[in-house]
Amino acid sequence: CGPPETLVKITSVFTLRLWAYDGWNSLNSVTEELKNRKRNLWLSIVLALPYVIILYLLINISYFTVMDKVTLLNSNAVAVTWDQVAIGPVVRALPILISISALGGC
Repeated sequence: CGPPETLVKITSVFTLRLWAYDGWNSLNSVTEELKNRKRNLWLSIVLALPYVIILYLLINISYFTVMDKVTLLNSNAVAVTWDQVAIGPVVRALPILISISALGGC
């Protein structure tokens, strides 16, 4: 007898959502290397935070624009379903493009 299924799902959702904000733990290391910390850290927060918020909002708006409610709720991976609906056959090239993008971080 294990935990109720809904508790497992809620825990899973929280874990995945916290993963999206995992970059915040790098802040101490990055600020240590900054020149002119006060100015540059303030600028990065003022410029990057609204950019990321707007990007997240636009992505979510595109999900709701391209797919209906039933498709969203029945999807196991909303971004993959969006890719299949919005860009069709080009979706096969995405793993290659993501791999090339990941190599840029090395």
